[in-house]
Amino acid sequence: MRNQRRLAAIHALLAVILGACSVATMKSYEGKTVLDVILDYGPPSAAYDTGDGRRAFVWTMNYAYGLPAQATTIASVANYGNQSFYSASTLVSPGATFSQSCNYALFAVRKNGATDGPAAWQVVDFAKPRLDCL
Repeated sequence: MRNQRRLAAIHALLAVILGACSVATMKSYEGKTVLDVILDYGPPSAAYDTGDGRRAFVWTMNYAYGLPAQATTIASVANYGNQSFYSASTLVSPGATFSQSCNYALFAVRKNGATDGPAAWQVVDFAKPRLDCL
């Protein structure tokens, strides 16, 4: 149980550190076209007009990770004359699997004179993902 708490704390710390990485990754697309993002991550799961001339392109990423099961055995042997007694106890902590879904939104404006399609949209901003999203 204690090890699972430790692993959960390590995961939380990694999520915060890696969350900063996702912001840096999203910021790196500013000034590029939506086509550049599609080439790296595939098509967006949704696109919405925001009403101010921008369009929000949303990518949904699903993550799954697991904590392994753990078994700890403590054994002892006691000798009494020509007899030996053995005792053991095993503590089993079951494994667990966690999954989450994260949305990443980039905002883009249509480039002047551009034709239709993802190359016509230039990324100008992004929405910061939730803290627990990688």
